[in-house]
Amino acid sequence: IEADEPPSPCLRSFTMESGHTFQVGQRVKGKWRNGPDWYGGSITKIHQSGTFDILYDDGDLETDVPIVRMIPEGGWQFTSASAQELVTDAKKSSKKSKIDLN
Repeated sequence: IEADEPPSPCLRSFTMESGHTFQVGQRVKGKWRNGPDWYGGSITKIHQSGTFDILYDDGDLETDVPIVRMIPEGGWQFTSASAQELVTDAKKSSKKSKIDLN
């Protein structure tokens, strides 16, 4: 099977299993070099490996930042129902367990 185009070296967006999507240009907070403090910046590139390049507000650029070292500015927002479904299912399961035990 031949591909029409070679794979793209970077992505325009990345969606996590939880439903949250990161996009190039999005404002985030990152931990510069895995330090203790969060710094504001913007995503400049999303790599196929699932890491990100962040241009921080002070002008520093950090490349290949893993997702565990960044958060969306303003907190987590989920675009899919999957996270809500997990909470709802857990509540239903909890209620069912209580009924079954009585």
